Amino acid sequence: MIRFLVFLAFLFHTSWATAQTLDESIEIHKVAVDQAKQKVVDKFQAMIIKAEEKGDSARSGKLREFSQYFINKGVIFVPEDNMGILGDFKEYGGSIKTAGDALRTAYLNEIKVLNAQQDIDGANSLLIELESRVLPAKLVSLQLATAPTQYVNHWDLLIRGNKPVKDGERLNATFELRAGLSNQSHVSIHSVGWPTAFVDHLDYRIRLTDSQESAAWKEHATWIQTPGLSNKDGFSFKSVTHPNRYIRIRENGEAWLDEYQDNLAFKREATFFVKPGLCKLW
Repeated sequence: MIRFLVFLAFLFHTSWATAQTLDESIEIHKVAVDQAKQKVVDKFQAMIIKAEEKGDSARSGKLREFSQYFINKGVIFVPEDNMGILGDFKEYGGSIKTAGDALRTAYLNEIKVLNAQQDIDGANSLLIELESRVLPAKLVSLQLATAPTQYVNHWDLLIRGNKPVKDGERLNATFELRAGLSNQSHVSIHSVGWPTAFVDHLDYRIRLTDSQESAAWKEHATWIQTPGLSNKDGFSFKSVTHPNRYIRIRENGEAWLDEYQDNLAFKREATFFVKPGLCKLW
């Protein structure tokens, strides 16, 4: 056991480029992510102790809840007064992005080798495995065509459109556009602050839902990204399961999967501009 731990420590402090196998790269990635995660957990614990010392049981309870969500699912909650935790989350984000980029490179290098050996099935299997890891990707925010200060974000796992003001709101308005879960020619919209969840729909309501293995759910969480209905510099997101319906932010700010209407108001409410992520988590 001691020799194994020493070996891991040596690998972690060695350049990613010197990893000899994909398995080693996977282990290095796990160590790096675990260490980055522990730093955030330690910060939460320090904040909890401080709150308890002040006799603020409500705050310490809320911080314990936030910490547990982060430990269990990697969910990032930023207290309204921030208290510096956002800086720790950004350090965490930078660490997992660096580790993720290195692991992605290791996968792609191995896939390249398998393709050169004409092991197409092996290469495709690794590509699927790579996608399933949901490694950090480019951060984006979706600006509403109807109001340049408003963005798509989520609250209580429901998607809406409004102006993000607080740190937590900017985090909730930051996503990743990924290869479609049911069809890689399309896209899926992945939450950064709630990393187990993707944007999907139920009864035509647009929401965030934890990832599921069923083919039906993956179709509900996959979108056909088209040129913007009201502005070709933007984009619209058409449902795979209901191809005559688009993600639309209604006048009240709620996001629904609405049937296409041939009028300017609808087209603007269903058009979004892809902007750099409002929360620079990495």
